[in-house]
Amino acid sequence: MKISTFIRFLIRNIFWLISIPIVMSLLVYLFLNKAPKDYVSNGLVYTNAAVAKGISASGEATRVDYYTSNNLFDNLVFLIRSRQTIEEASLHLLALHLSLPKSNPRIISEETYNEIKDHISPELWVKLGVRNNEEQTYLNILDYLDKNINTPVEYLLKDHPNYGVSNIQSRLTVNRKAASDMIELNYRSNDPGVTQHTLKRIIDAFMNRYKGLRESENSSSIRYFEDQLKLAADKLKVSESDIKSFISANRILNFYEQGKYLDIAKLEQDQDEERAKRLSSGTAANLQQVESLFDVFSKRGKQIDEVITIQKTIQTKTQELNGLQLNPTSSPAQLAKLQQELKELNLLADNVTSAIYQSSNTQEGVARKTMLDEWLKLKLQHEEQIQALDVMKNRKELISDKIAAFAPLGAELKKLEREVSISENQYLSILQGLNQAYLQKYDLETSSSQSVIDEPNFPGKPQSSRKMVLIAGTSFVGFILTLGFLLGLYFIDPTIRNAERASARTQLSLLSAFPNLKRKSWWVHYPSIIEFQTRKIISEIELVRYQNSDKNTQGINILVCSTQKGEGKSFLISKLVQALNAEGKFVHVIGWKNDILLTDRLLERV
Repeated sequence: MKISTFIRFLIRNIFWLISIPIVMSLLVYLFLNKAPKDYVSNGLVYTNAAVAKGISASGEATRVDYYTSNNLFDNLVFLIRSRQTIEEASLHLLALHLSLPKSNPRIISEETYNEIKDHISPELWVKLGVRNNEEQTYLNILDYLDKNINTPVEYLLKDHPNYGVSNIQSRLTVNRKAASDMIELNYRSNDPGVTQHTLKRIIDAFMNRYKGLRESENSSSIRYFEDQLKLAADKLKVSESDIKSFISANRILNFYEQGKYLDIAKLEQDQDEERAKRLSSGTAANLQQVESLFDVFSKRGKQIDEVITIQKTIQTKTQELNGLQLNPTSSPAQLAKLQQELKELNLLADNVTSAIYQSSNTQEGVARKTMLDEWLKLKLQHEEQIQALDVMKNRKELISDKIAAFAPLGAELKKLEREVSISENQYLSILQGLNQAYLQKYDLETSSSQSVIDEPNFPGKPQSSRKMVLIAGTSFVGFILTLGFLLGLYFIDPTIRNAERASARTQLSLLSAFPNLKRKSWWVHYPSIIEFQTRKIISEIELVRYQNSDKNTQGINILVCSTQKGEGKSFLISKLVQALNAEGKFVHVIGWKNDILLTDRLLERV
């Protein structure tokens, strides 16, 4: 849509674009004048939520980041707006009103006080209400609700504007003040006293529930730590009993000292065994050497016997030689032979005697008794050393067995000690957590973690009206809706409406266009438009006639037709005839009107 077309569209529909927003604004104005005025009360509560949640069970401060802080305050907002909190506040408010002997403008207006009497009968009022005793009245209401169903009090909690839970929730707003621990509560209603006391009881109910939840969390923590402490103590006792039984069964006084003693004993045993082996080897060598001297004693005896035998032989030979020498008949050869034999025997005796002498003056020449004493001594010493080696071998095997049996005990003892250590650490950690839980319980009992910074105020003036804003907004919305509706009608309108759509629909060239005289506008001068469009048609006709002057010198034929009646055919023909006759042209019109052929009646010359 072109801008000029859009402007014409706005001018053409200016009546609807102005009248409908005005009517809507008037309706809103009348409605707002009849609407009750709202009173708003504000309250500010310090929750201490981030600080309370920033302390761990161990007493150490934990980091509270942006998301954790937002989550904490979302929980607080949901707690304030929860049904149970609002219902408790509503029942306390009802108890306050029922305990009043008469209306009090600072608590409840007379109109609202009388309106309650429409729902609470005098008998029920007397039964529930205790004059100037809100708490007892509240207890009576709770007892009444617990014993009865479908009561007027239940209706008030569901649908009454001042006591209905859903109605209170819809008029209550809760916001966190910037990034602080403060929560601002706003409540609005049409009664200033009810507004203030409703918000006050909502804050009281929230603080009681919040404190109860904190105490419940702390009580649950205490019970948890106590149960876990008992389990940890039992586990520690079992671990200590296991390690005690293990130490007693394996006779362990000090595992590390005993292990060190076994290592030293094994080292000393190896050294003693090595020393004993060396001594035994030396003793065995000495004993073997002493035993070898006994062969020398046998040899010396043989040598002495040999000397005695030689001496006897020499004596015999000497006597024989002496006999031969005394015998004059003896031959010299025989004497020489005997002499030679004596010489050889003396030489042999000298040799043997020399050997005996040498053996008597060397080591082997030690006396037999001395050698026997030495041999016996060495023999006994050697036997003792062999027995000592056997004892050392048995002791070594015993120590090795003890080491083999003692070594695996270290891993098992380490495991049992670790279990005891873990059980003890768990016990101490749980005990510390229990102490912290008791400290938190003490803090909760001695101090309040949340407090009211600003008590709900009494709204002396009603909330400033937004009447003009609503009226202006309604006017704007009405204008936009009306414009949109009219534009929708415009775009879904199947008529031609303009020259471009006419050419597009008929696939023909457009000569001219006349306005719709049935829908005249006061700001349009239609005679000038009609004259201009008629001259435009005649100019086009003259152009066509000029272009076809060689073919048709008698004139041209113009056909005017339409698909329906009353579309302006006769009006167009009359304007063309008038304009052509005014120029001195001859026009012959042939047409039908009411099924009658018209010719001469329309033929005229001006």
